[in-house]
Amino acid sequence: MGLERYGQEVLSRRRLLAAGLGAGLGAGVAGLAPSALARGRALTRRLGNGLTVAVEVEPRAPRIGVAVAYGVGQRHDPIGYRQLAHLVEHLLFQGSAHVPEDGHFGILEAHGVTEQGGFTGGDRTIVYQELPKSALPVALWLEADRMAYMLHHADPAGIAFQREVVRNEWRQRGLGDPLVSRHVYLRQLLYPPGHPYHVPVQNLERADTSDLDAIGFAEVAWFFQRYYRPERATLAIVGDVEPEAAFALAERYFGTIRNSGQPPLEPPPNLQRLAQSIEGHIDVTGERGALLVGWPTAPLGTVEDAALDVIATHLALPDGPLVQSLVRRGPAVEATARQSSGELGSGFYLDVVAPGRVAALDVARRVEENLIDLHQRGIEPGRQARVVRELVLELLAAAEKPAARAVHLARRQQSLYREIDRYRAVTPEIVAEVLRGALPLGRRATLRVGLSRGEAA
Repeated sequence: MGLERYGQEVLSRRRLLAAGLGAGLGAGVAGLAPSALARGRALTRRLGNGLTVAVEVEPRAPRIGVAVAYGVGQRHDPIGYRQLAHLVEHLLFQGSAHVPEDGHFGILEAHGVTEQGGFTGGDRTIVYQELPKSALPVALWLEADRMAYMLHHADPAGIAFQREVVRNEWRQRGLGDPLVSRHVYLRQLLYPPGHPYHVPVQNLERADTSDLDAIGFAEVAWFFQRYYRPERATLAIVGDVEPEAAFALAERYFGTIRNSGQPPLEPPPNLQRLAQSIEGHIDVTGERGALLVGWPTAPLGTVEDAALDVIATHLALPDGPLVQSLVRRGPAVEATARQSSGELGSGFYLDVVAPGRVAALDVARRVEENLIDLHQRGIEPGRQARVVRELVLELLAAAEKPAARAVHLARRQQSLYREIDRYRAVTPEIVAEVLRGALPLGRRATLRVGLSRGEAA
């Protein structure tokens, strides 16, 4: 859906901006005062039922963004019920006690919505809309009705229909293809059993959709009543609103929704560095294969998380060293780096895709050269300033959309503009420290998918 790419894994920051973008806009960004770049300020309040309400005021904005983030995602799927959170997300749009079948979209469209949708990430499920500020009461009523009464509308026929929709999406995304699912396999190397992000073997080895067939009304009802409750949710409102009026509307529509009566129990962030290097391989045949190198890293929002975003962007820009050595001058067809941020821990990945005939050792050698050079030389200060500028430009572009800002506010309970401060605070000294502590050369996970084992010709 519209903001799905933005919303997942720290809003899935779009790393690969064109190399010339910063050159064209950099002067304007650099000239902005820090207060102008980080002008957003969020006000939060907790209702009596535990719902967190966050409001960010944008004076004179003609449209508002509304989002609700539920504290439930793919990591909460029970073994044997893969895609349960994804399925419930679909059901959120199918109707509720006072909204007819598929009526959610039509009601919002009648009130001028320009963007609406939802997505299920690893940690959270988020639904959102962008519409005229006069329609704010309608948006809040719809969100409250499905939070309180979605199960009143759900029935076996509707669940069966959405099972097939999810099944088709699952297949379209490459179910059973290790190359498509390679990051999931790498996660099993990065996170030990018992970690919330560890992928159970049962979910890796089963390349079918039979889990969906086990999901009926009873499973949906149990999951919804456990996780989609006000005490596990954040309502975000962004736009030209008066904060007290917005809080009063939230109280009016959501205040009477009953919570579960139990405090949400979530594990704390769990960063476990690798004690030694580990390797894995998946022998598959195909036109392409991949080599991935990864490290478990600090959770979303930390200094390390921001520094690793900077490092990943440096490596993976079109003129970055990883792309230049692996793609421009090497055997690969694609080379990327990213910090995949999560609330309980993150992962830093180097991901190289190459023709299947290419020797994994050739790719590994070039990756090793990049890592050694990065550790020895760091990032040149002028280059780092440009990388930060690229990240800031990306955030400023996203901030133009009230829905995107509401998604961020719902997930983080702080303004999207605060992300800019995080990147501006990353110094070359911090980068050097993070390289030593988070990306040690002698302790990493390596996964080979389908590339030949032998030496390069």
